[in-house]
Amino acid sequence: MDNKVYYRIGNNIRCLRESFGLSQEELALEIGIGKSAICQYETGTSVPVRDVLIKIAKYFHVTETDLLQNDYSNFRRMTDAPINEIEYNKDMFEKLLPLVSSESSMDNENFRQAYKLHNQVCNLIGSGTTVEGFDETLIDKCIELYKKASDEGVIEANANYLWWICFFGFLTSFCDSRMFDAVERLNQGRIGVKEFFKEGYLTPFDTKDDSTKQENKKEFWEEYAVDFYVNIRKLKLNSLYADLGDYYLAISYIFDIVCNGMSSEQNGAIGSEMLSVFSLMGNKYACLNKNS
Repeated sequence: MDNKVYYRIGNNIRCLRESFGLSQEELALEIGIGKSAICQYETGTSVPVRDVLIKIAKYFHVTETDLLQNDYSNFRRMTDAPINEIEYNKDMFEKLLPLVSSESSMDNENFRQAYKLHNQVCNLIGSGTTVEGFDETLIDKCIELYKKASDEGVIEANANYLWWICFFGFLTSFCDSRMFDAVERLNQGRIGVKEFFKEGYLTPFDTKDDSTKQENKKEFWEEYAVDFYVNIRKLKLNSLYADLGDYYLAISYIFDIVCNGMSSEQNGAIGSEMLSVFSLMGNKYACLNKNS
């Protein structure tokens, strides 16, 4: 590798490390190497061997190619995000999974009832209610009403049903016991934002793959894949919501919902690239979330 590649890798490692508020010593401990090695990587005096490069990439939920080719100089500082504040979480959640309606859709009784129930759930999520606090019968009723409204030609019902598929997919594929524990501790004020990312999101080198999580993901996708693509197609055929169809397609990769034999890091990279392309094409949903 030439000096430019050494520098790019080192700069990316430093930017990602600083984004999550980690010291060189903390990162070295999480990766299972010496602190001096991290210093050498970041200054460009040496480059990680492939096994170490894989560990660093996996720790930050990126791919080896991302570390080699991307530029994380403008990567936002994750520890500055006030994720323990209710209003911030509500705003981010609304941007990430947009709930849509229109005057004509609200004329439909099934959609109107479903939308009301949906907002109740969104308010619970925004206030920090855990998954265990959800009323499953309320969610089932909401989805049932959306399906009826969809059969009656309400396109917004298709969009909001995709909301549920992506939300369930996120819980199944992206979240695990580490994240749920970290969320609970953050809400209780027992840890700060830095500790939340370190304990609930970042992946130490000695973390074992969760086979149960992978099986749950497979079962989820087998159940919802057809509904997902059918509703995506319906949005794509509608001029008002074609952009939302593209957006949810990208989100399915970012959330690692799809079962395609690729790693979560690879799917995340694909989804992020799709989001960037859609944003350049003027997709309003992608533009809101490309830097989130």
